[in-house]
Amino acid sequence: MELLHSERMRHLVNSRYVCFLSISAILPWWKQRKPSTCLRCRTIMYPGLSGSPENHRRGVCSDGVFSTSKSGEDPPEWPQPAGIFISGTHFLPIEFLKTLVVIYNKFVIEKAPATDITAEDEAFARMLTRRTTFPSDQPPAFKLFDLQMPLSTPKDLLTTIEGGTYLRLDALHGN
Repeated sequence: MELLHSERMRHLVNSRYVCFLSISAILPWWKQRKPSTCLRCRTIMYPGLSGSPENHRRGVCSDGVFSTSKSGEDPPEWPQPAGIFISGTHFLPIEFLKTLVVIYNKFVIEKAPATDITAEDEAFARMLTRRTTFPSDQPPAFKLFDLQMPLSTPKDLLTTIEGGTYLRLDALHGN
């Protein structure tokens, strides 16, 4: 009986019509791997075939933020508002400031209810809180990520504090 069972299993395994899922159902010790997930956005990295557009891009999440950093810097929380980060390599300071103005107007000036807070707003606020410094001799400043910025970024928006590059947040006074 034991021999008959193992011969039948060998026939099933060698059969070209048996798919992987049926093998794992027949052989309980044959376990499928847990799909790899992005640690930042928690999505399955490769749900499609190789090169499929539904696969997670290597090193970049769907909101354009880098998921891993060469400089050892932690990425901001997921999801960030659209247009601030591009391809995990670029940071757009003007879009950052526009988003800051929109969120400030929405929740501070207009006093929108807490139920209107989106996941993007909350993640943006956490990033802003964690990376903003308040030097005594300068206005508040946002510590920039080690990413490229457009050449059109006005140099007067940037400042250097203790060797790091920061975005001046007093630029909002004119808006």
